[in-house]
Formats: sequence, C-alpha cells, structure tokens
Amino acid sequence: MSDDISDIFDAGVVKFINSKAPNIVPNDFIKEYEVDVEKLAKLLGYQVQFEDLPYSGELHEDTIIVNKKNVPTRQRFTIAHELGHAAEHQSEAKRRGGIGRYGLQERFDEITANKFASELLMPVKLVIRSLLKSADDNGYNSQRLTSGEVAQMETGASSMLNVSTEALKYRVENLGIFRKQSDERIH
Repeated sequence: MSDDISDIFDAGVVKFINSKAPNIVPNDFIKEYEVDVEKLAKLLGYQVQFEDLPYSGELHEDTIIVNKKNVPTRQRFTIAHELGHAAEHQSEAKRRGGIGRYGLQERFDEITANKFASELLMPVKLVIRSLLKSADDNGYNSQRLTSGEVAQMETGASSMLNVSTEALKYRVENLGIFRKQSDERIH
C-alpha cells in the first residue's frame, strides 16, 4: 500500500485528514481493503462513543456518538458521515428525523456528509481492487460480465470493504464502473 493518502483518497478526504493529522499514512488505518474508520476518527482527534440513540448518530465538537443498536456497517457509515460534517466545519450535527424535515441547507449538509462518507469508506482505488479480487475469486472474466456476476462481485467487494452491499452498489453506480461507453449498464 502507498505511503501517501493522496494515492488512495479523493481531494476532499485528503484535505480533511491532512488538516487534522498531516503525518498520517494509509497503513495507520487501512487493512488491505477496509478503512478502519473508528481508528481513523481517533487518529484525527475524535472520540467515538456508542450509545442508545433514536437515530444513527451525531457530532458534538470532538465526539462522535453512534447508535449502538445499529449493525456494524451502519455504525461505520455513521462515523464516516459525522467526519463528513466535521470536514465541512460543522461542529454540531444531529439527525432530527427523516430528511424530509430538513430545510434546504440541512439537506445539502446531509448529502455532502453522505458523499464524504462514501469517498472515505469506499475510495475508488479500493473499490476497483476489491471488485477485481472478487472477480478473480469467482473465476469471472472481468472484461465480459453478466448482471449476476456483477451482483456477486459487488457482494464480495462489499464484504472486503466492510460496507453494506447497498452502499457499495450506490458507489459503483455513481462511479460508473459497470457502464458501457454508450452509458448503458452491463447486462
């Protein structure tokens, strides 16, 4: 693995990490394919607490509070999401219910934090490496894939990245990884 986070992460993630811990290297918080987001949060100076909450999580200054009842992949996304709020200089962020209750600025803040979380947990390089590993593990020809093979690869890759299959599918779709040149999805 590279010694430079800019070889792995998007510019916004790199800028935030460097602003908090300029000497951090990927090996400090990445295990093969998985970003150890809880360890990263701690390296960046945040405390992570798990409590019984009626929502996924919240940010209070340098403390990220996560719903202890959520599944581990959701907890990881929540930590990354709250780091996204911190990256946008929002020292307080708390879910008040469904996004439908938010005003325009709050919606934008939530979308921005979700995008940051996706880029942090599923950086392009690790997504592609995990998909190729999944294809290889299953004996697939990555040049010609059926939709069933793509789904199987996404399931395998999501396990390697320790994210939900749904989150990985959104990321893969947003990155356009399985789109043909004509912008049609591979069948």
